[in-house]
Amino acid sequence: MVPAIIEAISDEAGAIPPAVMCLAFEVKLDDMVHHPLLSLLNAFSIYINPYKQLELVSKAYDVFRQSLGLLVVPGKANLSIPFKEKGCKQFEDEAWYRALVFPKEMNESQDSLIVTVQVKATAKKKMHCKSLCTGVNMTGCYFHPSAANHPLIDRAFVAVHPNGGNCLVLAQDKVNATTFSKAVTDLNEAAALLAAKTGIRDVLVVVNVIGASDKTKSQDQLNFPYILVRSIEVDDFYSINFAPMVRHARERALLSK
Repeated sequence: MVPAIIEAISDEAGAIPPAVMCLAFEVKLDDMVHHPLLSLLNAFSIYINPYKQLELVSKAYDVFRQSLGLLVVPGKANLSIPFKEKGCKQFEDEAWYRALVFPKEMNESQDSLIVTVQVKATAKKKMHCKSLCTGVNMTGCYFHPSAANHPLIDRAFVAVHPNGGNCLVLAQDKVNATTFSKAVTDLNEAAALLAAKTGIRDVLVVVNVIGASDKTKSQDQLNFPYILVRSIEVDDFYSINFAPMVRHARERALLSK
């Protein structure tokens, strides 16, 4: 396992040396099909549904970073902490979030994490609420639900802080300028629901927004620390190594509308 100082030795453009990247291939022979770097590159296949591809790329990027021992928050990523949360020491301390690491064991689960349930129905109106699926254990799991209409989030896992404590990491990957406001509402709801059910107070939200300018304001309504990945943030989040491919995947999704 390579220590998280890899990003510290990247060049001024944020590129990780190819020799270091290839260390992701240091796996047992019988696990060759699960090469983290190979999985990431395969996620850019043109044969994948354009919108599903955005999720697969983000998931594979996380798995790749975990395999190299890199931190959850990329070194150059812009981490924002809502002012409204500044009553809690951990929310004030950006360094706390930047020190988060992936769990050592991170098994992917395609099970649904949240479900929509009907709570009241009349002849004219149906009322629904969101509920955590029964029997869910988030420890050591990387949730990437296979359900096409999974509510509120696209991905979720529990990150670990070296000094103790856990943090819920929740993500949406297919957000565009039109759906951004709803995505913010959904992520706030998901964070509140999962925090209440798991007892994990700290939350980090990742929002991949395509086709939006750098003047967006919807992110100001997020109730938890967040990383916003619009076009101008792609290089800093995905690094110069993968940013061109990520941009192509985003353009492909926009053109597929």
